[in-house]
Amino acid sequence: MVDWRKKWRRRFIARYIVYLEVFGYLFVGVVVVAIALLFFFKVDDVSQAYSNPLIKPHEQEVSQKTDVIVLNVLVRNHAEVAKEQPLAEVCDDPAWVRRYQAAQHSDSLIAALDRTADRRELMPDEKVLQEALKKASEHWEVRLARMPKVFLRAPLAGVAVVEDGLAGQVVPAGKEIVHILDFNDLRISSDLRGANLADARVGQPIKVEALTTYGNGEILRGDFDRSGQWRWKKRHGQFNSVAAGKIKDILQDHFKGEVVTLEEDTLFAVSKVTEVDLQGTLRVEDAPDAGGGLDPEPFSETPILGHVIEGTHTALVRFLDLPDSLQARVEGALLEKLKAQVVRSLDGSAFSVKGIRDLKVTVKMEGDEKGLKKAYLDGAEPLLTEKVERKFIFEAKIDNPSPALKAKVRELALAGTPTYIKTKTEVVVGQRRIA
Repeated sequence: MVDWRKKWRRRFIARYIVYLEVFGYLFVGVVVVAIALLFFFKVDDVSQAYSNPLIKPHEQEVSQKTDVIVLNVLVRNHAEVAKEQPLAEVCDDPAWVRRYQAAQHSDSLIAALDRTADRRELMPDEKVLQEALKKASEHWEVRLARMPKVFLRAPLAGVAVVEDGLAGQVVPAGKEIVHILDFNDLRISSDLRGANLADARVGQPIKVEALTTYGNGEILRGDFDRSGQWRWKKRHGQFNSVAAGKIKDILQDHFKGEVVTLEEDTLFAVSKVTEVDLQGTLRVEDAPDAGGGLDPEPFSETPILGHVIEGTHTALVRFLDLPDSLQARVEGALLEKLKAQVVRSLDGSAFSVKGIRDLKVTVKMEGDEKGLKKAYLDGAEPLLTEKVERKFIFEAKIDNPSPALKAKVRELALAGTPTYIKTKTEVVVGQRRIA
């Protein structure tokens, strides 16, 4: 009697062995390709910028190293200016600045005496002082008309930001007089923290995701669902300030004073609704485009690229063991200062210092890559430190910003209260294998 199970097995092997072999080869091939991909192919190794850095225009302030008198402002606030265009007419001669300040004090005294005269009759000595000051003021006006003048010029092309009432002011040395915003040159400044920031360098690319949450705090993210449209063709958009604050007002009226429970049973009473995020599907139909209407926020999903143009490695470290001679010098300098002082504890008790022990030194310092390489070549021994905090402080420039991005940054920066676009920014510090 023939065993039907053996007969079925021989028939199955005869019919399907070829397919099993092909499947086996394909499986092995896929595994080999997967291993090759994991071993040879690399992905970007990124370091996340701390907090939410902002997209800002490159700006440069115009100031002087000495006190100056601003005689005349030659540009309007938010006016477009060209590089080297005169911005203001000033006098920076120290002697003339002192004379001008004296004239200002004289005018203030005259104004005070005039106000007094409106209330009562001036005393004889006050009248004499008033007449003398008025003659001196006329003399000052004649002399100050001859003061030397120089022009402050724009260091770069852009938009000038000028304070109201600047003409006639004395601006102290180093204080901003005018500053220029270049909206064709957008920058991001932040710092990196984390395990791989040691690999951060100037020139590395950055990846930026714009967080389009500006506006009055009302955001609608919606999908457009058109009748008869294929699902894979569905479009979507984001709209800010869509209801002009009405939704926030509705929710504020409802929630104000309500008690809300947070994790760990923490309670708080709602005082104000600050942001509202709405998400939904909008049923729509085609409409003629006659202009106007609601435009979606631009570049909300458009990748923004750039590169690091400036960067410095910094660290806050505590030294475990300073050289004895250096430790003694530090303690000696500190003790010399404290011996001449009375120090007080938190309860108000007063003490005189006789000595210092167990002094630990924490120092913030900047790193120099070129100096580091030279130190290693010279065989320098590194100091023993306990790292407390390390950062890479950088400034990056956005490559070829889109017109929409430049327009939005300009709109926000030149508003009555300037604001800026928050981002999620990553610096590509290198590449790593997938596995």
